[in-house]
Amino acid sequence: MWILTLASLLKLKSQKNFWFNYLNILGGNMSKQQADHHDADLMLKCYDLRREELMRKSRDLVGKFFPKNYEELVVLMNPEHPMNAAFRQVT
Repeated sequence: MWILTLASLLKLKSQKNFWFNYLNILGGNMSKQQADHHDADLMLKCYDLRREELMRKSRDLVGKFFPKNYEELVVLMNPEHPMNAAFRQVT
């Protein structure tokens, strides 16, 4: 495990591919540095899902939900609750 010092982070940040190098040092690896047409296609599919009517209704429901206490939020986690599916879809 690498221990990153402030100096090493500043050195990394000054490099062109900061996040790519940072993730590799932490042990993660990115498969590529540049996005390609497959990545763009995936993003377009995600945007299409966001425009779906059910998704819009779910976002509206969750956007208007302001629990006053923890118990109101926990009740929402019950699969029988009418807003449970909308909450899971949006979050």
